[in-house]
Amino acid sequence: MNFTDDLEAWFGMGLLGLTRSRTIADVNLLKQDNDESCLSLLYRGLGLPLPIHRPVIRVSAAERLQARRSFLAQGVQDGERPIGLFLGGSSRWGRKPWLPAQVRDILEGLMLSFDQRFAIVGGPTEAKCFAELKAIRFSQYSPIIVEVDSVRMMAATVSEFQLLVTTDSLPMHLAIAAGVPVIALFGPTSAAEIDVFDKGAKIETALTCRRCYLRKCEQREDCRDGISVERIEAATRDILSRAAPRPEWKHPSDNNPLNLFFG
Repeated sequence: MNFTDDLEAWFGMGLLGLTRSRTIADVNLLKQDNDESCLSLLYRGLGLPLPIHRPVIRVSAAERLQARRSFLAQGVQDGERPIGLFLGGSSRWGRKPWLPAQVRDILEGLMLSFDQRFAIVGGPTEAKCFAELKAIRFSQYSPIIVEVDSVRMMAATVSEFQLLVTTDSLPMHLAIAAGVPVIALFGPTSAAEIDVFDKGAKIETALTCRRCYLRKCEQREDCRDGISVERIEAATRDILSRAAPRPEWKHPSDNNPLNLFFG
């Protein structure tokens, strides 16, 4: 597939940018050096007028109700919005998904610091991690675990969170589009590509090898360990202190199906 020069800055950093003279290592270097968000690159390449608009996602009443029932079934009170966590993701970059022990450490730190309910969300890819987490005895209480089986239900679930702590992943994008504040964690991928639209925070690993885009990492140090629980706690505290409280959940009346658009 070909693309025009005005979209080189965007497509040139992906697999479409591979040529006989440009290797995957060359493409990864472009991504490491880039300091523009994906939407900024697309707007510029397509000649769209500024300002850049946040993507918007809407879910149906039935989907929101189904997501809410999964919370209520695990003891969440009507009107209560948990803080969500998604620390999984594609294994395309080996150290993007977090290990169960690392997820446990983040949860323990957050539960000790905040008088909030915490919920972990994931899909089939996170099933193994969920099984290990269910076997862990947490010092405070066991977090809510919400397993979803579709993109639509992932969107409905994250839209009910007070905020989402997340890897660079589909749930992160869905939360941003739903207007939910995110704390996005970056190790092997680039924080520069993501715009949280002043509704969250981005935390990059402290290791200098960040943005490596390696499918398999053989470094002894783990980029995920370069994101401390203390940094996540500080970002959570900051967001909770300055964000307007999200309205209490009520039975939704909007019956429109999922609708993703720029607007």
